[in-house]
Amino acid sequence: MEVQNMRSDIERLKNQLEVLADERNDVYQLVRDVQSRLDAIEQSLGGFEAARASEKQELLDHLSRKIAEILKSQKPAPVSDTGYEHVVETGQTLSDIALAYKVNVKAIVQANNLPNANDITVGQKLFIPE
Repeated sequence: MEVQNMRSDIERLKNQLEVLADERNDVYQLVRDVQSRLDAIEQSLGGFEAARASEKQELLDHLSRKIAEILKSQKPAPVSDTGYEHVVETGQTLSDIALAYKVNVKAIVQANNLPNANDITVGQKLFIPE
């Protein structure tokens, strides 16, 4: 009787092992499916990020061109025979201003004794040498 009980227990354990193996395989398949979906999402996000970066660069290029056009269309008031006075507007950089007047940044920095070319403020008056 004891041997019969042991055989029965062994058979029951074998069945449980088979069920567990099937469940393990199901879990592995689920993990593979999730990984596949995550890979697809990651690829999609990569494309999205690249598109946003491209759009951002296009917008920056467009705005830079517009600023340059606006600056070129302004008639600067002569300060003297050797330059102009320019009032810094929102969004302008020294590089934008130099480009509009066709001078280099260094010349503007020197003419205005600026300690830092990146430190200009809206409303600031700058002398732009010719």
